[in-house]
Amino acid sequence: MGEIGFDDTIDGGMMSSLTWIDNSEKERQKALEFVDTFREKETRDELGIGVIRDAFSETLFPGTTTVQTRARYFLLIPWVYQRTAEYAAKGRSFAQVKEQAELLEKSLMRALKSGGDEAGLFGRVAGENISRLASDVYWNGLGYWGMRRYEASRIQLIRELAASGGAQKLKEMSDEDRPITTRSDVYWHPGLPKAPADLFDSTTFALSEEESKYLRDMLLENAGRSLLAHLVSSQSEMVNCDAPWTHPGAKDLPEHNKRELTHAKHFSLVMNGAALLYNLMLAEKRIALGWPDPHDTVDKYDARVAQWIGLMDAASDELQQWDVNDFWALVEGAGARVSSRTRGFVGKWLSTALADTAGAVRDETIRALIRRREMELKGGLARLESNHALGLWNEASGVEPLNYRWGTVQVIVNDIVKGTVRA
Repeated sequence: MGEIGFDDTIDGGMMSSLTWIDNSEKERQKALEFVDTFREKETRDELGIGVIRDAFSETLFPGTTTVQTRARYFLLIPWVYQRTAEYAAKGRSFAQVKEQAELLEKSLMRALKSGGDEAGLFGRVAGENISRLASDVYWNGLGYWGMRRYEASRIQLIRELAASGGAQKLKEMSDEDRPITTRSDVYWHPGLPKAPADLFDSTTFALSEEESKYLRDMLLENAGRSLLAHLVSSQSEMVNCDAPWTHPGAKDLPEHNKRELTHAKHFSLVMNGAALLYNLMLAEKRIALGWPDPHDTVDKYDARVAQWIGLMDAASDELQQWDVNDFWALVEGAGARVSSRTRGFVGKWLSTALADTAGAVRDETIRALIRRREMELKGGLARLESNHALGLWNEASGVEPLNYRWGTVQVIVNDIVKGTVRA
């Protein structure tokens, strides 16, 4: 699927809009995933470290996003578009094919409800008024997992199906490395399991043994060095834990996965202090302005900062051994394009917090650094500068430690493992 890139555009100032080239699915999905981060409290990027977070997330768990829900969508979406291709073969307009694809996704919603499996269902609340379909959320991942062979966007696929009447010159598109024997092989991996006959009548998110093994094998083939592939292939039962580094199998990981996970763990812990300090500074500013503090937010964040200092102290032996230069090498090797301002901000916080954790939160130079960072990111909307923006603060903004999509990933891993071990 090509190199994965993570851009940091802070040096260019505030982004006033999101745009993408129609034929660049990577850019389109990246823009949509940027919007998704505002829906998840643990991924709110108040201090502009998202480019680093996302580099780790994609390295550890390629093809996932925070708004994916269940593993079987990686099969349900291709099945929807196989059926759409059959419809297009009858000679339909672009508008008709597009409508049919969306109707099939909505039929899938009803079929999942009929099957009694609504945990993770797209449209569970909004129903057929859903504004974003599951296919948009999973399209990019289908490419990274090697299941989607068509390299452009969902809309472009619909346009091509309509223009060709669902037909393709299969001989011209085949080669030794990519044999094509059926029309579906143009768009989807030829080993894709066959859709159940009653798929659009009643179904569930439960994966059959065949389906689970197929997803496992596709991950091993296309992302075999990732932690995601390792967990899917080595985990023998469902596991529930708070973060990937607390997984019971973490101590037995291959060395390259241990390296990645160790850096991700340390970055999450140390940078969480900056997020907590930022929120503490907001609470303190409200008090300085004479605003009421009915929820005792200053005391709350004083306590949370103290707790963070305790966690840093408990991890001091590990953190003293942390090779920050190797951390940056891994970030760069993952394709992250980190701006000089972002690297400067993160580097200054890391060095200060690692040298004197308790002193960092009292250091006026560090507080000025955070204030300046917010101004770089938000301009006139910076809460530490604008009283109006401060009035919109909900008292908790980006305060949860980074977990690199683990909430999503754990469900997907457990779905696949459960199906794989099903007798």
